[in-house]
Amino acid sequence: MDNQEPKTKFELIRYLRQINLDDPRKDLEWGRADEIVRNVQRVMAPYLTRPEDDNQRQYYEPVIRMIERTFEERDFRRKGFPFAVRTLVNYIEGE
Repeated sequence: MDNQEPKTKFELIRYLRQINLDDPRKDLEWGRADEIVRNVQRVMAPYLTRPEDDNQRQYYEPVIRMIERTFEERDFRRKGFPFAVRTLVNYIEGE
């Protein structure tokens, strides 16, 4: 993204793909996780403010909450925060 914040979910995918999720300590524990969560929350916020019965909200909200929860718990194991981020990428690609 060349230091530009992602503005769409497709830019968000490109941004997330450039992060090394295979070595979480390298990119995540050293402050990058804060940036990731901020970008996910900002880009995906429109989906979370839709009515509760909205299909896209129901589709994205669980994985966004998983990202937030694993971040708050500082769970940077492969099955924690990295898994949640990969899941969001898969959800967006699968839409």
